[in-house]
Amino acid sequence: MTQDYKKTWNDRYGGGEYIFGKEPNQYFQSKLSLLTPGTIYLPGDGEGRNAVYAAKKNWEVTSADFSTVALQRAEEFAKIENVKIDFQFMDLINEDVPKNKFDVLAVSFLHFNGSNK
Repeated sequence: MTQDYKKTWNDRYGGGEYIFGKEPNQYFQSKLSLLTPGTIYLPGDGEGRNAVYAAKKNWEVTSADFSTVALQRAEEFAKIENVKIDFQFMDLINEDVPKNKFDVLAVSFLHFNGSNK
């Protein structure tokens, strides 16, 4: 992943407002409600709106992103909402997603512009 691409997302997440809001993605919300809580992995989760929602619904959440700014904002959001989430820095273009570790993997609007693969 290029540094320019990472900088683009760090800059984008660096504004005052949460760029996708604090409410979970509606499709994510509707599908999660059909499942029994367990472990969930959210790659490219950005500022944590889906992670916080899942944690409030008793899921054991791991959220990953390559934007350090997004991860910081997600951690702050989780703290405000009083939920525990395992936030991880991960380059989803060049690193493998963990296998056989989670009950559910959920992706919502994951952007791969600038991929070198």
